[in-house]
Amino acid sequence: MDARQDVVEFGTRRMLIVAAVMAATLMQTLDSTITNVALPTIQGNVGAGQQEATWVITAYTIAAIVVIPLTPWLQDRFGRRSYYVASIAGFTLASVMCGMSASLGTLTFWRIVHGRLPATVQYENDAPILASH
Repeated sequence: MDARQDVVEFGTRRMLIVAAVMAATLMQTLDSTITNVALPTIQGNVGAGQQEATWVITAYTIAAIVVIPLTPWLQDRFGRRSYYVASIAGFTLASVMCGMSASLGTLTFWRIVHGRLPATVQYENDAPILASH
């Protein structure tokens, strides 16, 4: 028996894997763009100027850029599937915390946490699909 056949999924499970990967990629893409659109509202809600509020976007971007090169090592260390699932769960939790933030400092902190987590989705968004086919 071929080792490749052991990981190939069929039927409903395959479709669920594809749907989950697509949803995670969509969440990450929307999240990285929606903050730019919502920046004026964020400024008003936390009482920040434009210079201060742009740190919300910058923090997310820098955190993602720092983690992307570490992603292969983290996947080897914790397992690709475990790391991917933990990243998506953490991303969702960080999204909730960003929504609940009442100050610019808290929002920036959660955006840093938030930016670290979708690096897996950016780095390997097609690997789970390829592994299951």
